[in-house]
Amino acid sequence: TQVATTAFVQAAIAAAGGSVANNATTVTGAECTNYKTIHYGTATVYGVIVTNTTSSARYFKLASDAATISASRVFLKVEVPAGQTVSMFPSGGIPDTAGGKSAIYAYCTTGSSDTDTTYASSGDMFATILWA
Repeated sequence: TQVATTAFVQAAIAAAGGSVANNATTVTGAECTNYKTIHYGTATVYGVIVTNTTSSARYFKLASDAATISASRVFLKVEVPAGQTVSMFPSGGIPDTAGGKSAIYAYCTTGSSDTDTTYASSGDMFATILWA
């Protein structure tokens, strides 16, 4: 079953005022060593589910620019405590244009700063981004 089609996820998206998210993109552990393109073009993020497999905090960021991760381009940052899973379903969703461009890129980092590009190691984190 795709995460985006589970009843729990669809109910959370509907409660947040969003439409049914038919799109779910997974960031695998191996993909945490660089940024990952989630979507080109206009979209709204309706949910993020992130797991940290390490013994120290990691940071998951969504940005609207792959070339330069900066405070003006990061539109969602989640601190994921050691060995935990964090789920977020922002009310009404977050349009990707919040960062100034129409695209979504995911970053897994070891530092909390919006400009930190010290990528997590392979297998440190796993994430699913729900968008429409």
